[in-house]
Amino acid sequence: MGIYVIAPPIILAVLAFIPAAVIGLASRAARRADWLEEQAAAEAAEASQAEDAA
Repeated sequence: MGIYVIAPPIILAVLAFIPAAVIGLASRAARRADWLEEQAAAEAAEASQAEDAA
C-alpha cells in the first residue's frame, strides 16, 4: 500500500518539477548571455568614445 503514497509525488516530480527546473535554468543562462553581450557592447562603445576623444 505504500506504493500508492510514494509513487504519485515521484511521478509529479519527474513530469513537472524537473522539466520546469531545466527550462528555468536554460532561460536564466540565455538572459545572462544577453546581458553580458549588452555589457560588452556598452564597454566597446565607451572605449570607442574615449579613443575618439583622445
